[in-house]
Amino acid sequence: MRLRAEERRRLLVDAAFVVMARDGVSAATTRAICTEAGMPQSAFHYAFRSKEELLRELTEAVVGAQTSALTDLDVSSGSLRAVMRTAMEQLLAATVTEPGRQAVLYELTLLDLRAPDDPGSLGRWQYRLYTDRAATLLESVTERFDVHWRVPVETLARMVATAVDGTVLAWLADRDTALAAASLQALAEAVVSLAVETNDPASPNPRGSQGPQSTTRSFARADALTDRTS
Repeated sequence: MRLRAEERRRLLVDAAFVVMARDGVSAATTRAICTEAGMPQSAFHYAFRSKEELLRELTEAVVGAQTSALTDLDVSSGSLRAVMRTAMEQLLAATVTEPGRQAVLYELTLLDLRAPDDPGSLGRWQYRLYTDRAATLLESVTERFDVHWRVPVETLARMVATAVDGTVLAWLADRDTALAAASLQALAEAVVSLAVETNDPASPNPRGSQGPQSTTRSFARADALTDRTS
């Protein structure tokens, strides 16, 4: 039976993960990937224009699987602190479920830094994805809990993305899940400490302002992080 293009692409991406995890990124030639997928080598170019395109789809698959915890997170109830802590718990859970795929992504990113053409392009794209997913979460809780931030959302999203990424890399090295979990919970607390109530009468910032000059009451105290009904 002839495969649909989307199914062929998925099978080749899955095969690429298998080859890279088993034999290393350098062994993942188009021939090896197609052999693993049970396809003739000519099938590769019916699915992808280049190996680089496959690597981008592979990267997006890893990032998407890990950050689906953010895009699917329910922020309709609970407190800001509870939402951020849950987000960090789910990010770590996604990592420990598929460590091999995460390790492949790091290897690809490092190798790309030495690429002869446009070095670092894959990494830039990858961290843009991570940052965008973090920004989406921050924007959703901004509206839900009626807060603004002491730093620009883009800055805070970048901080979250890179802190999570570093924690995941450390976990891949030492597999200390308890320490990784504690680190990410500390990150959640750091994010919460940068939230300021928009309707705080003491606030000099208008709604939506996100400047670092704010000196108003933050959400750092747990009893301030109560659920708000719409």
